[in-house]
Amino acid sequence: MARLAWGIVAGMAALAATPAAAQVSVGGLTVTGRATATTDYRYRGVSQSDGDPALQGSVSLSHNSGFYGGVFASTLTDNLRPGNLELSAYAGYSREILPATELDVGVQYYAFPNNEGLAGADYIEPYMALRHTLGPATAEVGAAYAPEQDAFGGSDSLYVYGDLSAGLIILPITATARIGYTNGTARFTGLSDYMDWRIGAEYKTGPATFMLEYVDTDAGVANADGAIVASLRLGF
Repeated sequence: MARLAWGIVAGMAALAATPAAAQVSVGGLTVTGRATATTDYRYRGVSQSDGDPALQGSVSLSHNSGFYGGVFASTLTDNLRPGNLELSAYAGYSREILPATELDVGVQYYAFPNNEGLAGADYIEPYMALRHTLGPATAEVGAAYAPEQDAFGGSDSLYVYGDLSAGLIILPITATARIGYTNGTARFTGLSDYMDWRIGAEYKTGPATFMLEYVDTDAGVANADGAIVASLRLGF
């Protein structure tokens, strides 16, 4: 898996020099897609790929009314109890409630089709976020709540976070940062009540976005310690 992921990283880097495909828009509907190769799939600070590279893809459909939906897929580590593949589908609604301020509400369903070692791995998680844009900067606060489900050991889980991104004036780079807190039990790991944070930068050229982040937590366990994560994303 690691050799395959790095091979695709090299291929995507070569493709980054080609012109970007435009978003597909018809009758108020817009379709976008992304393919990503990353050195480590970190979900709320915890590695889902055992520190190895992962491949990801997503397709989303949005309407100018504010409704949207999409699907996401990622490879996982073979050592993760739910299996080596994550699929998720989401749907929501986003609208401006104040000038430059947007409210986003929705629900996401996570599925693990290769699961063999964990009963009830699939779960559902509603979410809500509020974001505000001021010039080149965007701030977001949000929460995702998973009610009692087997994926969380029969308990519930609340994740709250704050994001900040800002484009640099003199360079084509966007600085990014996040801090989050898991209250309750994290999925599959047994971790509870821990904080995660990340800080990084993104550089976009044509259809390609290069991302470099430092990700860490205070969980104090393997696969949740500090690491530098590099990613390459192609989108249209």
